[in-house]
Amino acid sequence: MIFVSALIFCVFMGLTALSTSPAMFAIFRFITGIGLGGLMPNNVALVTEYAPKRLKSTFVALMFSGHPLGGVLASVIGMNVVPVAGWRAELWVGVIPIIAVPIFYMFVPDSPGFYVLRGQKHRVAAVLARITGTQYGDQSEYTITLNQHEGFPVKKLFEGHRALSTIMFWLAFFMCLLTMYGLTTWLPKLMTNAGFPLGSSLGALLALNVGAIAGAIVGGQFSDHFGAKRVLITSFIIAAVAMMLIGTRPDMVFLYILLFIAGGTTRGSQIVANAYVSQCYPENMRSTGIG
Repeated sequence: MIFVSALIFCVFMGLTALSTSPAMFAIFRFITGIGLGGLMPNNVALVTEYAPKRLKSTFVALMFSGHPLGGVLASVIGMNVVPVAGWRAELWVGVIPIIAVPIFYMFVPDSPGFYVLRGQKHRVAAVLARITGTQYGDQSEYTITLNQHEGFPVKKLFEGHRALSTIMFWLAFFMCLLTMYGLTTWLPKLMTNAGFPLGSSLGALLALNVGAIAGAIVGGQFSDHFGAKRVLITSFIIAAVAMMLIGTRPDMVFLYILLFIAGGTTRGSQIVANAYVSQCYPENMRSTGIG
């Protein structure tokens, strides 16, 4: 699923650059988003499965910080390439990761449980050897215990006393993503309309994404030490205060500082929340719970 999602993302990113109408642009961007949406929960589920128990939040946060890091690169490219080569050039840059897709397919293992269920003993042995440093025979027997859940996967998120937690997770994710993508999408335009030059507007987006990377890494480490719930509640409160202060039209330096904090406590907190939720659901519904 990760492999297919990455291909969809890269291919349709390139097709978006070839768009000749707003409708075509919107359709290709929508499909690109589907690819990105498939990458995120499946990557979180895979990292959660392989990460050491005491460092799960940190590992997921480090992995997911690649998302805002891409935002940083997009901002830098936008400030330097778009004025010279146009917006299509930036979209073509988004196709470059397709080079890494076959490398990912060859060297990144799937879930050990997936290999066991498909009877691929040699792959299970190879994964265990990489993790433990001990060699296992291809003819060894491997078993996995699963709770069988038949029916619609989303329905299972509300069973077993998980209904309230699932609803609260959805509400928190919705509000955090609304704020996060609202800032990412509209911040440059709003600042340009307010009279700031394009470079300053993209610089604000850069501050937002750098803050997200810092917030994800620091938040992940704090979550492993103090618990993700406490860290998330504190982060969301700080985010609310930062967002209110942004609305007071501060000077440029203070605005960048507030955007850095907002990035760390919204986008960074969303990454920590993904790590937290991935540990709250059983393995067989983990990707569904995050997605």
